[in-house]
Amino acid sequence: MFRFLSTFALERRFYYSVKWLVLRWAGVRKVVPVWTRRYSGHKAVIVKNIDDGISDHPYSHALVAGIDCYPCKVTAAMDKKKITKRSKIKSFVKVYNYSHFMPIRHSVDILWDKTVGKKDVFRVLALKCKAQQEAKIKFKERYKISKNKWSFQKLWF
Repeated sequence: MFRFLSTFALERRFYYSVKWLVLRWAGVRKVVPVWTRRYSGHKAVIVKNIDDGISDHPYSHALVAGIDCYPCKVTAAMDKKKITKRSKIKSFVKVYNYSHFMPIRHSVDILWDKTVGKKDVFRVLALKCKAQQEAKIKFKERYKISKNKWSFQKLWF
């Protein structure tokens, strides 16, 4: 006799298989598109993995830095002022559960400062602001040297 699984059991099995994939492939400096909350559809980079959880977040999660506002298209005919205005980048630093993003094949070789990778970034407001500024500076440097152009384009879905 065949044993049929309920839809709940199938969903649960899928959820844990996705979580296993994330745990296996999600390394530091891996590019991940975010699935949920305010920044859904934005690309981000894993700064630090926290598999065991901490008191504030008792589940496995990752500290993620990403791009909130992508730079606009720039052409050679534009003047310098317009180019600087259109190439602005706004960043975000967030803690995400492993089931809220999926790592993809791309990775970025950004060396993060120790202030960005601390566990208590979100307990102290000054540290959060500093981490966000650091992420903005790193993404801007990467954009100026035209490396990883794919990272600075919007996801269309």
